Amino acid sequence: MMGLLLLCVLILYAVMSDFPVTGRAYKNKAISRSTLSCFSSTFVDYDDLIKLYLTSDDLSVQCYFISGLKIQENANQTIDLLTSRGLTPSLTITNSTYTGIFHFNLSSEKDDFYWTIDIPRKEITNKEDIAPVEEWFVSITLQEGLDTYTTEGTILDLIREPILQWVIGKPMKNTDMKKLVKSVMRIKLTKCPCANDVALIGLTTGGSTSGIYIGLTHSGFWEDSDTVWFDVKNGICPYNDEECMRATIVEIVLTNYHLVLLTSVGLYISSDLRYPNGTLLFSRINFCGFDMEDYIRAKLWYHEICLANQEDFEDDYIAITFEKSRTMSQMATCFYSFAPFDDWKSCVPNPREKRRKRGEAQLKSFLIDIEMKTGIYLFSTKVNEDIEFDTALAPQYITAHELVFFAYVPLDATEKMKKDLRFYPRHIGRKLQLNSYGNADIMKIMYHEDLVGFPSSAFVALLDPFTAEFPSMNSSLKGAITIQRHKNALFKINLIPESKNEAPAFKDTDIMKTVVIPGYSSLLIVEILNGSMALALATMPDNVFLLKKIASTRWFLYKFGASNDSGWFITTSSCKHALIHDDVNTARNIIKYLDLGATFHFQIKVLSSVSYNTRSTKTPLLKIITGQPFLLDIITSARWDETDSYIVEMDILNRYLRKGITSIAFIIWQATIDCHTSTITLKVKSSCSYNKHMRFLPKYKISLDNWEEGKYQDEHGYNIIKTLPINYRPPSSLGIAIPTTDNFYHADPSKPKPRNYHPLSKQSGKYKKCLNKTSRKDCNCTMEEKMSQI
Repeated sequence: MMGLLLLCVLILYAVMSDFPVTGRAYKNKAISRSTLSCFSSTFVDYDDLIKLYLTSDDLSVQCYFISGLKIQENANQTIDLLTSRGLTPSLTITNSTYTGIFHFNLSSEKDDFYWTIDIPRKEITNKEDIAPVEEWFVSITLQEGLDTYTTEGTILDLIREPILQWVIGKPMKNTDMKKLVKSVMRIKLTKCPCANDVALIGLTTGGSTSGIYIGLTHSGFWEDSDTVWFDVKNGICPYNDEECMRATIVEIVLTNYHLVLLTSVGLYISSDLRYPNGTLLFSRINFCGFDMEDYIRAKLWYHEICLANQEDFEDDYIAITFEKSRTMSQMATCFYSFAPFDDWKSCVPNPREKRRKRGEAQLKSFLIDIEMKTGIYLFSTKVNEDIEFDTALAPQYITAHELVFFAYVPLDATEKMKKDLRFYPRHIGRKLQLNSYGNADIMKIMYHEDLVGFPSSAFVALLDPFTAEFPSMNSSLKGAITIQRHKNALFKINLIPESKNEAPAFKDTDIMKTVVIPGYSSLLIVEILNGSMALALATMPDNVFLLKKIASTRWFLYKFGASNDSGWFITTSSCKHALIHDDVNTARNIIKYLDLGATFHFQIKVLSSVSYNTRSTKTPLLKIITGQPFLLDIITSARWDETDSYIVEMDILNRYLRKGITSIAFIIWQATIDCHTSTITLKVKSSCSYNKHMRFLPKYKISLDNWEEGKYQDEHGYNIIKTLPINYRPPSSLGIAIPTTDNFYHADPSKPKPRNYHPLSKQSGKYKKCLNKTSRKDCNCTMEEKMSQI
């Protein structure tokens, strides 16, 4: 199995380097020469990364001091020095709803210097039910509030995370996994929406090898030994159907409550992960009229959202798209559904209506905006999306660090050529690279149809100087030139010898080269008349240096042609921006809860390595988009600090009686695709905090025995305790006889469920601690749970 693990992890790093399986931070931390190495009961060594695991027992953590680059630094002496000064590490545990700070104690072992701490589970959480759990971030530092020997990481709740409570399929042996390596064609990855360290890897196999092979990790694939592999074929093929047994994975998605598998023979939805019952089983979703070829090319679209504290306005949903045109036997080619994903609807309203246009754009993706309750469609048409185009460019220097490249279009070009040989907005943010040497970032695209020969241009910021031609390589540069107007927007360049010993001459190879004259218009040579005369087009016709002699030392020749030796190409630009904010362990997605009247202050900073010569301090570096602008009051201010970093501060106030969620996206609009993070999303929930509970405070002091017995008489002799019927569920909006809630009160799995006749009632209602138990005693409820008055 190790061979396949190494293969999959290497592929993971190669093709999915941005896959955020650890939820790591982007904080601006000082770099220490020494670090603290910490672990819980399960030893895992991640160097500068801590991974702790929460079980039903106390969280026990040990931290060692690891010497850094200082040769004279001794760990034991350093610990003695720090302890004598009263310094011990502190551990900060945080997520969107919880913050706790704990302090370590020095071990009493004389020969083994380390710090220890034991934190009761109830100090972090008092919940043990199986449900989506937001992963905690941890920060261990020597001095609270200072970044001294700081080490960061995560805490994962192993007993509550739903997918970890299941046997996904038939466990596989090492020998079986080794046989699969040569048949693996690609891998598919998915992670838990709430706990990013929990992830699944699906293997797509080819040839004679088939099967549904899935690996499960709880450390984000950082540790080989914690990845468990399963063959899930029996879970989706209970009747050993021949076609089903030949299935392989196409896509895999882990939602909050279900595991979704798109295979070559169909779409499969797992049972609810919150209610483990041995081996995971799947049900197939039938889409009429689609075959194996359709499923292999299909795509799943999942709007990832953590439902750790789910509100009534939140839900999971998935969409599936088929890359084909709809036939008469198919209702649609795009479908979507909400959890539990048993009712699928067409993404497009009235999909059977006659299309208005022949060759209508194809639906590629579908998403639902839960904030505005709207659908978002992505259509595709046959548009040329090529980044490069094959023509000559004429450089026009504006300053020493700024240029404009004019894209040449021949005067006799067809309409198609005019469309193809030009810059487009998609080029903005990319890098223009000369094959020989030199590159620049494309900042802006401009159009000027009235400029003969150059209908489009790109404004660029110079990164590395472009190579110019040398007199030793091109004899024309040994002479002076004069320029005069010709006809049809052309200019004539005359080459003049500067000495009797030199015989400068234009050659046919100079066509599509650009004469650059500092302070004046550049000229692209389009025709050689003879050795001393050439015709050219001007990039700035009103600023041509006319009729005056220009010495050989005052003009230059550049070649941005279409040939391989001197050509150019457009590629991705290197990242020059970074986002930093002061929130806890700055993950990409942040969740904040705002109760009525509550406020939240948020600050974000953009760091830029753009050259001061080309940087604009008047243009904001951040674009801010709010998903639901009418939900909350948002006051924003921005400024440049003393380090030329761009800072945005935001005060968010919940002053209205409105429940909902809004996303606030902070986008570096100048960021390139090479940036690890160009967007951070802040999600703010407006609702009563889930940390608040309603508790009944009786007028009388009632003992636990009275509560358990269900009897207590007031001063008038009346029993004031009402005992609910066994397995009681309150009425729904459909009536008293049709309960639809999942909650049972006074649960006892050995007794009948009253009013459980309607199909909606049978589908709802799920035991929690009594799940898969045969008696109330087996539920093993604690006294606190029995006496709960919530």
